[in-house]
Amino acid sequence: MEQQIVYVTGFNAAGKTTIGQNIASKHPGWHCIDGDEFVHNDPTLSESMIGASQRATPLMRGTFGNEHLIDEVKQHDAEVRAAFEPFFRALFEKVSQVQESKIVFVYHCWRLWMLDVLREYFPTSKVVEVRVTRSLLLDRFVDREVKAGKDHEALWRDDPGERFAMLRDKYGPEYKGNEDNYKKFIEWRFYFPVESISEGHNVYVVDNDNFEGAQQLAGILEE
Repeated sequence: MEQQIVYVTGFNAAGKTTIGQNIASKHPGWHCIDGDEFVHNDPTLSESMIGASQRATPLMRGTFGNEHLIDEVKQHDAEVRAAFEPFFRALFEKVSQVQESKIVFVYHCWRLWMLDVLREYFPTSKVVEVRVTRSLLLDRFVDREVKAGKDHEALWRDDPGERFAMLRDKYGPEYKGNEDNYKKFIEWRFYFPVESISEGHNVYVVDNDNFEGAQQLAGILEE
C-alpha cells in the first residue's frame, strides 16, 4: 500500500506540531512524526543536518540589520541547495521506510525545491503550510521561551553567549524597553527569508491565528 504523506510545515511557533498531533489523536490510522525528533534520533541524519546547517544557515539568515537582506540571501541559493539537498534526500528515504501507511510529517521547508525533492519520493503527498500573522508569531515565540523557563531580563543582563552579547552591544544593557528589539532579533535569527508556498494541486495553506489549523487540516485529509 502506498504511503499517504501529509507534509506539514511552517515557521517556529506556528503550531504545526500541535496540529499534527491533534490529527493523529483524533483520526484513526494517522500517525504524526515530529521531523526534528525523527532527525535527532537518527545519528546519520542528525550528523548530516548539523553539517548542512553549519554551512547553509548563516547564508539563509544573512546579516542582522541589513536593509537589503532578501537580496543578500538570494545570492547564496545555489550554496544552500548544495548543502541541504543531500540531507533532505536522506531524510525522505528514511521516512519512506517507516511502517505506518498514513503519516503527518511535521518539518521545515525553506525553499520550494525541497518540495520537488519530496515529490520524487512521495508523488501523491499533500503539503500543508501553517501560517500565523507575523506579529502574533513573534509574541508566541517569546511566550514559549518564557514558559520554557527563560528569564529574558536576566539573560539579557548576564548571559555571556553570542545572542545576548550581540543584543547588549547593539541596544544597551537592559531587556526592559528593548522587548521589540528582541523580537526583531528573533525574527532575523529564526524567521529568515523563505520562498513562499502557493496553494495549488495537493498544496494547502491553513490559518492558525486562532488555533483553527487542526480543523482545517482535518478537512484536507477528507479531500
